Order: sequence, then structure tokens, then C-alpha cells
Amino acid sequence: MKNRFVLPLGFLLLALCGAGEAAKKQKKLEIITESAPDDCSVLAAKGDSLTVHYTGKLQSNGQVFDSSKRDGREPFTVTLGAGSVIKGIAPIRKMQHFHLQYRDC
Repeated sequence: MKNRFVLPLGFLLLALCGAGEAAKKQKKLEIITESAPDDCSVLAAKGDSLTVHYTGKLQSNGQVFDSSKRDGREPFTVTLGAGSVIKGIAPIRKMQHFHLQYRDC
């Protein structure tokens, strides 16, 4: 029973240690559109389900730490407005290709 709480507690401690650093450096979210359809009239709305591929990279060196595109993984499905995705996913349009990045303000 004790061992069940060790791993989550470790992650909590790491998150708290990093929280002080995060407070020192505010990050700004940038949305970079890679391509978009000619007709951008269909905007995703709250409650819509989106299926997306994603790649997470470290800003410092570009190293990939997670991706839905490797090892035959499936795209990630989210419901907008459910609080299950990072800020910035919500304002996308049908068939739009983009990436998000955080940078120092």
C-alpha cells in the first residue's frame, strides 16, 4: 500500500521544485500555423472532439520527449472545453496544421 504513493509523491515533489523556477520565468504561448485550408470558416467549438498528432520537444535543445507519431501510436483525441488539453489547442480550424511553443516573455 505504501509503495502506491511513492511514485505520485515523487512527481509532486518534482513539480513543486520546478514551480519556483516557472514563477521566475513567465512563458508566452505562440501558435505557429504551418498550413491552413483556403476556406477557414469551420472553427472548432466547445464540445467538439478533435483528433490530432502531437510532438513534444524540449525548447533548450529540440530533443523529442513524446510524440504520437512514433512507434505506430494513434493520434490523440480530445474534447474542447473539457480541460484536458494545454492552452492554445482550442482556437483551431478544420484541416489546419500548426504547432505550439512556449518562449520567454
